[in-house]
Amino acid sequence: MKRLKRVYVEITNVCNLHCSFCSPMRREPRFLSRGEFASILEQVAPYTGYLYFHVKGEPLLHPQLGEFLDLSGQAGFQVNLTTNGTLLRQKLPQLLDRPALRQVNLSLHSFEGDQPQRLQEYLDSVLEGVNALRQETGAYLVLRLWNLLAGDAMPKNNRVILERLSREFAIDLFEEITHREKVRSITLAPRVFLSQEEEFDWPSLQNPFVSETGFCYGLGTMAAVLVDGTVVPCCLDGDGEIALGNLFQQPFGEILEGPRAQAIHQGFTRRRAVEELCRHCTYRTRFDR
Repeated sequence: MKRLKRVYVEITNVCNLHCSFCSPMRREPRFLSRGEFASILEQVAPYTGYLYFHVKGEPLLHPQLGEFLDLSGQAGFQVNLTTNGTLLRQKLPQLLDRPALRQVNLSLHSFEGDQPQRLQEYLDSVLEGVNALRQETGAYLVLRLWNLLAGDAMPKNNRVILERLSREFAIDLFEEITHREKVRSITLAPRVFLSQEEEFDWPSLQNPFVSETGFCYGLGTMAAVLVDGTVVPCCLDGDGEIALGNLFQQPFGEILEGPRAQAIHQGFTRRRAVEELCRHCTYRTRFDR
């Protein structure tokens, strides 16, 4: 039985923001029920010990998030959660005292627009939540700026955010970035990190063709379950273009062993992209570096 490093579980595809870097949601808005989530846990348990609450949507919107974390812990999973951070302060009670919570990724690049006062209010709220999680949990906290431009050019809001983080954590981030070539991760405090990456485009059949060759970790180390139960190869198939099956209708293990899933995995082991969506994905080119 093949083990995966992680399985992404989309507990909702509903989001409270409409960020320019996210592709528009084309699927029916939905939240996983408790029963559906329990079924997912049971089916993926033989394949991984790590769940990532993310594909599309904002997981902090789910009213049963705390219960889902408890169920995950009881089933032996550790959970990584990715959020835009706007609801972090409000939803802290659902995150505290949840031993299954391993890591919280905060997408600071989700704040868009030229509104300095609102940006400071957003950072106030996020940092209050971060400090509470630092003090009361053992979770890793990753503050993401995944919006670097060509040549690592810095968007205007990034400078404001870095100035604020420098004050908050008593570290000169501009000095760190200047003197560490191609720096991507900086430790801000114990278990707290800044992560910087280039902006990426969500894969789409409407995107330009990239190539038929290359490598990806899809179905090698990861798979994803969309909120309606559709299993896809990776966390970037946000529209379910490569629908391998539905684990509410067919066992997860059978889906992974199915001919389409096997062709994708075997293709990437030979550095071949067999799916058309993968041939239009620029993100996988990062693995060729």
